[in-house]
Amino acid sequence: MSFLRFGFGYFLEDDEKVLRVFRTPALFMLIRSFFHSAIFGGIAYIIWYLYRSYNGFDLTYVWGFFALFALYKVLGAFFIWYYNAIVMTNESLVFIDWKKLFHRSFSRIDFHNLDEIEVARHGVKSFLLNYGTLSFQKVNGGETIAIKGISRPTWASRNIEKYREEIIDNKNFTEESALKGLLSQMVQRHVGDSGQPDRQLEDIITQIEPKIAPVKEKESFFKFFKKEKPKKKKTTFEKMSVKVEKEFDDEGGIEFDLDK
Repeated sequence: MSFLRFGFGYFLEDDEKVLRVFRTPALFMLIRSFFHSAIFGGIAYIIWYLYRSYNGFDLTYVWGFFALFALYKVLGAFFIWYYNAIVMTNESLVFIDWKKLFHRSFSRIDFHNLDEIEVARHGVKSFLLNYGTLSFQKVNGGETIAIKGISRPTWASRNIEKYREEIIDNKNFTEESALKGLLSQMVQRHVGDSGQPDRQLEDIITQIEPKIAPVKEKESFFKFFKKEKPKKKKTTFEKMSVKVEKEFDDEGGIEFDLDK
């Protein structure tokens, strides 16, 4: 991880990673540090010089106090520049406001809620030193967040918008796979709770098999009560034809009396 991205763990959610950090120009921090070191460091040097030159004055504690105070102001200028920034993570933008030791606040905008980014520069100084104001508008119409003095504002806005488009495209592309993953998780959870589906089917078949035989017996039992259709009785004509055929077969024919 880059040194300029270190130390933001307090402001991040779980599984969030710092991708880029946008700050004010480092020149502002250097000017402030030089100013504090020149004033308070100069006072400490003068006291130290007097203490060394005039042994009659014990100014050790006074010199030490101004020396530590000068160091505190220089480090304070550095940390104000370092932490008051826009942090771009893999999920959102985090805006940190930490200008006093015990006064810290921050806010965030998720990329799916980020609508537009406006870049504004006012004055010759902002063009010469290449800094400006970034204004972030939300999709849900919330309050616009404006951060002043961001170095290379056009480059910063392009990087943020480019990454936001990538996030949105990836989200749209993975919606189907996310649904499949959700269904897969549901199936795995069901299998973990209830067992494999084939085993479940075998259990169901084992429970049903004993009930199949009674059903067959029940059907045969009802068949017993079914009324059979009565057989059709042969008529007298049918009986006579049978008798004639029998006599014909036995005697070889039937005699006819032609004289009658």
